[in-house]
Amino acid sequence: MQVFKHSWLSAFLVSMVIGLAIALVGAVLGRGSFAQVVIHILVAVWGVPLLLLIALVAGVLWWRGQRWATRLIRGAIAATLGVIVQLGGVVLGVYLANKDVAQAKAYCEQLVPKLQTYRDTHGQYPEAIANLENPPPLPRLLRDESFYYGDKEDFSFTIDDPTALFGAWQYNSRELTWQYLN
Repeated sequence: MQVFKHSWLSAFLVSMVIGLAIALVGAVLGRGSFAQVVIHILVAVWGVPLLLLIALVAGVLWWRGQRWATRLIRGAIAATLGVIVQLGGVVLGVYLANKDVAQAKAYCEQLVPKLQTYRDTHGQYPEAIANLENPPPLPRLLRDESFYYGDKEDFSFTIDDPTALFGAWQYNSRELTWQYLN
């Protein structure tokens, strides 16, 4: 049958490369954010059925003698594969988000002894991390937000969960533990 030629393989390879590129760009820029996950899933939920419908209609046209429909079938099926492959961006993005959260938690835990020393010296916790002597550079996830709260008795860290619409990790200085807040 003349439908399967080398052009099918090249169409599938190009589609996979484009799908992988979209997955990588989405994962690196979105880093597992709720918005990134929703966008990737919506593209798949709407794209796959639409492309398969196009392939089906083109298949009927091809069956009725319209040989030009072969290219449309090939393109629609290859694009479907690319849309499915781009879903890998969700997995990679969530992995990167979890890595960012782990780095932010480790940073905060690294500050605990410095905060205790500050309290022993000044009688209360600092109002800001910048008040500590030589604070380490902020990790990626904490650069754009206020994550520390301190007063005379307690301090806490709050790290927004990038994978959730609402949710955060909170460190309690009394219990010295992390707790997930919804």
